[in-house]
Amino acid sequence: MNDKKMRIAAAPGPVSYPLVAYSLERDDVELVFSKDNANADAIFDSTVSLIKRGLRIDYVTVRGLMVLTPSVGRRIAVPTNRESSVILAKALAASRGGMELLPANDPLDAIAALKRGSADSAVVTANLAPGIRFEDLLNFVPGSCGVHVNGNPEAIIKVYEEGIAMLRRPGISMSIAAKLPINVKQDFIEGVIRSVEWGIHKLDYKEFKNVVSSLDASL
Repeated sequence: MNDKKMRIAAAPGPVSYPLVAYSLERDDVELVFSKDNANADAIFDSTVSLIKRGLRIDYVTVRGLMVLTPSVGRRIAVPTNRESSVILAKALAASRGGMELLPANDPLDAIAALKRGSADSAVVTANLAPGIRFEDLLNFVPGSCGVHVNGNPEAIIKVYEEGIAMLRRPGISMSIAAKLPINVKQDFIEGVIRSVEWGIHKLDYKEFKNVVSSLDASL
């Protein structure tokens, strides 16, 4: 019997929450919070980051994380601390035309720009404000996060699906926050868990790859 642990590398954002939940109760996975782990059985990251790193998106795992709030405007505040936010905003502006992208330090700064009236819209995560999902704004966007699989796909899918089920357990957001290598508030994690669409989806991303590859994250 092969009792070797699966090695899973993940960015420490929402894509990792089911993996952290799983690892709290199971010991058959070595979860590493790193983007530079080519030898891992699976690498979980944002779909934008996977493409920028030259990795396949074998499955989409999170949909509806990134939204435009409150609706589609002409002056859009974009957090520059998140590569995905900038790339998605640029893709939207290229497809619609007539939009001005306004740099913001982070999502809260983008929301502040809305409140000041200096922006009509803001790119944020769905837990921070209601809005229109980028999957609905741009039909070629497959999802917010995904996974590149080097190992056994069935085993990776089983781990993630079990982790998703564990997200419904009381107090799980506090446990996840305690295990993450970065400081994330419990209510942020709770909001993400409630707001996004979790799952394992095999989706076409050819057009998305072409668009993302043609854009940079500067603003």
